Amino acid sequence: MHYLDVKLVAIDLDGTLLHDRRQIPEETIQVIQQVKQQGVIVTLASGRSFCSVIPYANQLKIEVPLITHCGAYVADIKKEKIITRRPIDAAKSTEIISFFEEQGYYIKVYCNEMFFVQEATPKTIEFSRNFNIPYTVVGRGQLRRLNEAPFRIVLQDEPKRIQYAKEQLSQWKDAVTVFQDSPRGLEIVDVEVNKGLALGTICRELGIPLSQALAIGNEGNDIAMLRAVGLGIGMGNASAELKQHADIIIPKSNLERGVEYALRKYVLKENI
Repeated sequence: MHYLDVKLVAIDLDGTLLHDRRQIPEETIQVIQQVKQQGVIVTLASGRSFCSVIPYANQLKIEVPLITHCGAYVADIKKEKIITRRPIDAAKSTEIISFFEEQGYYIKVYCNEMFFVQEATPKTIEFSRNFNIPYTVVGRGQLRRLNEAPFRIVLQDEPKRIQYAKEQLSQWKDAVTVFQDSPRGLEIVDVEVNKGLALGTICRELGIPLSQALAIGNEGNDIAMLRAVGLGIGMGNASAELKQHADIIIPKSNLERGVEYALRKYVLKENI
């Protein structure tokens, strides 16, 4: 049993807190409220855009800063205080986008509260609807012409082509960090961006040592966060890579209310 004196909890969304219908189980909401009533601060740490995280933060009545775009954008729910705003260098992002446009990858470029695509596929439309993020179609070969530096670039394709893309991105290793969120997808952010650094910034703002923070996640973009805190918890459905870095792997997945289990056992200290 770990007896960390937890002062702050950071929870990933997709594959961690959310059920497969992208909802927070009601039982988990109740446990999160119990945790907050004990004086523990709870925040969300997601790869999603800020606008896509807000509905869940409202549901949980979270008032502290939220980690979005894998840590590239950190702000309170009303955007009254923006703690971190770190897009990818504009020139480097143009190089990367140009390279992968020419290779024929499906690319999403996230700028502020929307994403840009070359064309609206059925998958684009479904994603926009499901994740509450608007999109703009710019046309084939036109993503490289965007004038705004993006917070995040997402590449999606077949697993072999994603592996190739990962290898090719090494030529920009001084400019960007690459996370693999699935065999068919990569997330690209600024080299100085990750959820661990973002959470460290929030903890400094709140006067809480990272050693008294607990984090829960399931994928590659959660690894830095789990490594940074006093207790990093991997979900039962976590990727093999993340499981190598977590302090604890819980026996339950997001479909089995794993976050609720972790909070009961390691924050509320229930004997379960």
